[in-house]
Amino acid sequence: MKKLGTIILSAALAAAFIAGCSNQITDSEPSVSITESTTAVETSEETTVIDEDVPQTFEEYYGKQLAAFMDIQYYYEGEPVMKQEANFYFIDTFRYLSGYANMGYYPATALGSIDLAAEFEGDEYKTYGDFLRMNVETSIEMTCIMVARAEKEGIKLSEEGYKQIDAMLDAHKSEAATFGLSYEDYLLMMYGPGMDEATLRKVAERYYLVDEYTQAYCEKYQFTDAEKKVPNVRYALFYAP
Repeated sequence: MKKLGTIILSAALAAAFIAGCSNQITDSEPSVSITESTTAVETSEETTVIDEDVPQTFEEYYGKQLAAFMDIQYYYEGEPVMKQEANFYFIDTFRYLSGYANMGYYPATALGSIDLAAEFEGDEYKTYGDFLRMNVETSIEMTCIMVARAEKEGIKLSEEGYKQIDAMLDAHKSEAATFGLSYEDYLLMMYGPGMDEATLRKVAERYYLVDEYTQAYCEKYQFTDAEKKVPNVRYALFYAP
């Protein structure tokens, strides 16, 4: 899956598109019970022994903090955003930020993920959980705006985009076996409550469409003469002990 950075636009581009997204949170509690992990999976032919250290549930894979951000209801122009799509962006952003936590840029939990309960190092947010939420809400808003613009302009996902989604889903089917899970349970572990293949495909189509629309927009964007001008930069040198 592509990183979050591939669909977050520059501030200038975002300012040109944002047309109001009503983000109304109605439920911040997890709405799915997490089952106990097992050490064996029954199949029609044999019993496969699973390493107890291999995660089997959402909480085991991501830790308990992220579960509190699942199934939040958002609205765009009065229409509800799929909870599974919001979950997708929370998970994608969590994994992206956790990569930086692993490198020491953000506080990390014992699992190596970003510590959402840690106090944020700055005045903008109270915790890194608030920081996560802000990034996700921006991504959801931009996705809704971009998809709406693409539909208005008659831009559809390319055949290559569909092929990439098919390849991703096929890879997930193979990965499920390494965890000793069914394909259905693997998707729930990776993408949170309520996720199945049909829903993931729908979310991925919007995700990839945003990327393709952004590229198309940038390729055909006509810069004004003022935007083409090289800024006049002056340097001031002074002695610093």
